[in-house]
Amino acid sequence: MSRYVFEYAPLTNGNRQRRLFWFFTVLAVFIVIINVLAVNRLYVSPSPLDNFQKLNSLSSVYKSSYSVRSDSIPFDIPSKEERAVLTTIYSESYYAGVLTLGHSLQATNTSARRLLLYIPDRLSPQTLCRLEAGGWELHSIPRIPPPAGGKGVYPRFLDQYTKLQIWGLDKVGVKTVLYIDGDTLVRQNFDELWSLPFNFAAVPDVYTDRRGFTTSFNAGVMFLRMSSAVMEDMLSKIDTAKYKRLDAEQGFLNVYFAMQVIRLPFIYNANLALKRRSPGLWKALEPDMRIVHYTITKPFSETRTHRDLDAAQAMQMQNNMLREQGHADGGLWAEEMGWWDAVWRDTIKTLEYQC
Repeated sequence: MSRYVFEYAPLTNGNRQRRLFWFFTVLAVFIVIINVLAVNRLYVSPSPLDNFQKLNSLSSVYKSSYSVRSDSIPFDIPSKEERAVLTTIYSESYYAGVLTLGHSLQATNTSARRLLLYIPDRLSPQTLCRLEAGGWELHSIPRIPPPAGGKGVYPRFLDQYTKLQIWGLDKVGVKTVLYIDGDTLVRQNFDELWSLPFNFAAVPDVYTDRRGFTTSFNAGVMFLRMSSAVMEDMLSKIDTAKYKRLDAEQGFLNVYFAMQVIRLPFIYNANLALKRRSPGLWKALEPDMRIVHYTITKPFSETRTHRDLDAAQAMQMQNNMLREQGHADGGLWAEEMGWWDAVWRDTIKTLEYQC
């Protein structure tokens, strides 16, 4: 009778290595997938409409006020005294930006009041004097603190909820506002906006990463109508609404006005991200640009201030800053820095003997 002997040899080194290779390969793929999902959740949050929350009952179309809905009330365009171009300043670092913005508004003959909201004790008397001499109507406002003590809010946006104070300006006789950030420059008159028959309008946002063009809006330029009641309603909901806290007030406003916002063309908020995302689009927009928004890079320093500098030192600091920014990214922003520089120099010349 034949005798078969079966021998069970132990795993060879080669087999063990192959199994370890596939184990770590699968593990690595799993880790990559988890990280991609985490990054998507962090940076590619749902649009305000995908994340829709019924936070208000406002109408998109203007009737007479937010509380009146009668179709018999005719639409009226606010007078020059009832409309305002408005910006905010929370620190000395935006002094040069706001001063230059004010001069650009004057140069383009904007037919509206120019209001500047600021937090008391944040600006020196000389800065306030210069800003007022530059044509800004100054209004001090209390700071609105971020919800949850600022947890989850990007540090440089911790004062930004104060922007919600804008809606309370009906108390000083303002009916309609075009809000623009202090890091913008007005290149052409935009008086056509005052005839908009809507309650809230803004420009769609754009990013240089994979998010690209979005349905959300950028809160750096907003057309809106005043209502202290709306302001109080917003303040009661900033703690409970679900939005990306990293984006501070812009994240909140996007979910609050998600259903009512009218989207304006990019010419009213020519965000520098547009140029990096689509140079061809940027070039096509240039002839009609009303407002340029220096988002990616600033023509002034956000960390240094002019508080302790004389006029010559301030000008030298600004010149150095513009030279650096003009050469950044291979000179990508040289032309846009030149636009701002021309207005800045004219601003300083005009205010040379003021304050």
